Amino acid sequence: MKKIYTLITEFLYYKPRTWRRFKVSSDMKVNDLIFAVMHLFNCEGGHLFHLSENKTNYYRGKYYTHRALIEGYEEARILDGDQYTLLELIKDEKWQATVVYDYGDNWNFRVKVESIEEVEIIPRNIPKIVNGVGYGIIEDCGGPAGLDDMAKDEDIDLRSFEITCRIAPGIKHLRSLYERSD
Repeated sequence: MKKIYTLITEFLYYKPRTWRRFKVSSDMKVNDLIFAVMHLFNCEGGHLFHLSENKTNYYRGKYYTHRALIEGYEEARILDGDQYTLLELIKDEKWQATVVYDYGDNWNFRVKVESIEEVEIIPRNIPKIVNGVGYGIIEDCGGPAGLDDMAKDEDIDLRSFEITCRIAPGIKHLRSLYERSD
């Protein structure tokens, strides 16, 4: 039996609240979940990233971050996110993790399960965005504090969000950027 997860991801350390609700399948790779979150919040893919769940951190291939950046690094497990699926990661509706992107600007996104649906066949439109609020990030602006300053100083509407964005092409694009840099 396959599963479809409805996930909520929220941009941490920034007001107003910025979030996305989206659906993914249980056979999705952990790194593709990270790429989906990055895409949904306008991350361009020029920086290191990881997903942190308890004391386990998932990275892409050889791009393990410097251990000193990981809180509690002596005890952390470091795994390649391309080697694990969401079925192996998400056990129940209490699951949550944090995606961290760009260790300089330090963008953090909490990902939580809203619901789990068992299905025989994964529909072709999965992964898909359901809804959301807020713009997302602006690369290299200095993190949440810099984004806040930009919103005050410039004529930028950070409350808008285009529901028309498609997740699968965004994942493919981000994956190809990182594969070209190998």
